[in-house]
Amino acid sequence: MHFADRLAVGLRRTRSPLMVGLDPRVGSLPAGLLPVDESPGEIAAAFRQFCCGVIDAVCDVVAVVKPQLAFFEQYGPPGIKALAEVICHARSKGLLVVLDGKRNDIGSTAEAYAAAYLGAESVWQGDALTVSPYLG
Repeated sequence: MHFADRLAVGLRRTRSPLMVGLDPRVGSLPAGLLPVDESPGEIAAAFRQFCCGVIDAVCDVVAVVKPQLAFFEQYGPPGIKALAEVICHARSKGLLVVLDGKRNDIGSTAEAYAAAYLGAESVWQGDALTVSPYLG
């Protein structure tokens, strides 16, 4: 099914045009989720737990979540793993996932971003990806 059709189904299901951004920051986490130490693994685990909790709280009232890639990518492999788990959790709840990456580049690189992030055959299986159309 085309993205626009899946979005329309989700909007009818929830009766809401809202999309929830998932932009975790250590300093904004609830006290119970603060990492024990500042290691990338601990922070990434806290981000995963926080974002999955948000997804659980909103999955009946929104059709789309939008994880900000940079907040996960800054923690390297543990952050990337946490992002993958957040995406899988959102999918398990029937939500569409817009990956907020604001990527831009020349044609061949843009094609590689699309192949990496979009569609059922991609590693990330994103439904959409934010882009920055102005290069320069």
